[in-house]
Amino acid sequence: MNPKKIAKRTATPSGNRQRQRGSVLVLCMVLAGIGTLGVAAWVSLLQARGFEAEEHATALDRAMRQANSKALAREALYRNHVAAASGPASTTTYTLADDWGECAINTWAEPALSTVAQTRINKSGAVPFRAFTTDVTVGIDDGDFVHTYQYQLKSYNPALGGDLLVVQNQLDATGPSTAVTGTLNVAGRALFWGSSTGGGDAVSADRGLVQSPGNPGIPWTSTGGAAVFPDNFPFPTMTCGGINGSSNADLAGKANTVNNTGTPSNSLMAKAIALGATTVDASTPYVTTDGPDTIDPTTDDPALIAAINQSPPMDDASLAAFLQPYYPLSSTVLLTLINRATPVGDATLTQIFVDNTPLPLDALTLVVDGTAPLSEASRSVVTDANPIGILVPITSPSGNNVKIYLGRDSATHVVLTGHVGHLELYGQDNATDLANAATMDPLMIVLDETGAPDPGIGGIGLVDSNNRKLVVGVRNDHHNGTTFGFAGAAAFPVFRGVFDFEGVSLNVTTAAVGNSATIQGGIRTDRLINVTAGALNLTRETDYDVLETVVSRNVWIETYKQ
Repeated sequence: MNPKKIAKRTATPSGNRQRQRGSVLVLCMVLAGIGTLGVAAWVSLLQARGFEAEEHATALDRAMRQANSKALAREALYRNHVAAASGPASTTTYTLADDWGECAINTWAEPALSTVAQTRINKSGAVPFRAFTTDVTVGIDDGDFVHTYQYQLKSYNPALGGDLLVVQNQLDATGPSTAVTGTLNVAGRALFWGSSTGGGDAVSADRGLVQSPGNPGIPWTSTGGAAVFPDNFPFPTMTCGGINGSSNADLAGKANTVNNTGTPSNSLMAKAIALGATTVDASTPYVTTDGPDTIDPTTDDPALIAAINQSPPMDDASLAAFLQPYYPLSSTVLLTLINRATPVGDATLTQIFVDNTPLPLDALTLVVDGTAPLSEASRSVVTDANPIGILVPITSPSGNNVKIYLGRDSATHVVLTGHVGHLELYGQDNATDLANAATMDPLMIVLDETGAPDPGIGGIGLVDSNNRKLVVGVRNDHHNGTTFGFAGAAAFPVFRGVFDFEGVSLNVTTAAVGNSATIQGGIRTDRLINVTAGALNLTRETDYDVLETVVSRNVWIETYKQ
């Protein structure tokens, strides 16, 4: 065999093994490279995930800080500003501990609860259909940036907004509950802030809202008899301002709107006084009239005065006959009759006064305060014959029976203080007077019996229908039952009025007017409403734009990012 061929054959396997070892080495190197790239990618991924987690944490901190700052601004506005006499004088900054939130509230001037600068339409259904608004610019800090938000401080009267019956939480826990009993029909929404009854058999309401999870008393029925469940709206925090002299807003569903010294911008008494209301002590006789203040003297006065004062005095019949051709008598002659040394007889003096109607205010005042020698019955005859606006007669042991004739021009804004036994509000009893009353300016009547002698007001009488726009506020700390009765010649009267009651438990009766009467406006109260006889109906006031600046309000906050 050829040795060269043998050597050639034996050399071939050794070369293959070398080539195989080289291939494995290359493959290992490739795998090592790929592994290195994988590890590098994995490390990069871990690093990226770390950066992402860090950014998430930073973003979460910013979001949390921003949410804290928004909540801080809302709380600061509710606690410190919505009930204040004005906005802050300069930009005010609030900061949370450990730098977890900060807001800067810009300045504004007008009180949020009395602003009339601008209105906005609301469409949520939870709040009134329109509202006055104070737009406050607030800087919200998230740690990196300051975001600009607009906090709208909106305010409006619940009755004008459609909440015709509002039962607030009590200013104090003494006295009767806030239950509603009897037949009360609400052609709108009934709002219960936390009362023991939120409807049930006593209230028929087309809509309802219960702010307390306690005993809502649902479902109730609509005025048409259908079952009604409460509105399921996210209802905003609302306040009427401070209570019992405090300037800090109450956020617990209480209302102090009749005489709120802590928040005068939402005080009916302060509003009435600002509009020129007369403050009348109910223990002092007082009268206003559509008649003249005085009647000027005439050339006949000296002879008439001489005849009145002659001695011996002329008999009453002769005196009346002598004076009759000179009617209407001047104020000087009328005052001479009142002050004659020998009093003119009761019947004769009464007839002279009635024949000279309308008496001038200077003479009528002496009739009302008892200076004129008339019996109580004769004084009533004279006052009933005159176009009186407001009448506070001589004090009686049970308190004064104050009469206000709403359809007369001399019935102007009035603030009553002291003890009122009975408040009688006279409407209009014919179509002409009703039409005229509708064109008159709104009238404010405010009665604060806080601290007055017991008992509190015993009754409020609504006589005939009333077509004059009316705002009534009554506060009483005696918690006695007050009769809220309707009277008059016509059945089923409609009485316009927005009523705010504090501490006044109402015993309503419509028995004298066909067992049904309607208040066109609404009632806000924090005490019992007991419809003892007949039915009371609440309907909405349609002429809201004339009343909305003089009634009490609620204020709430709505927030928008600019």
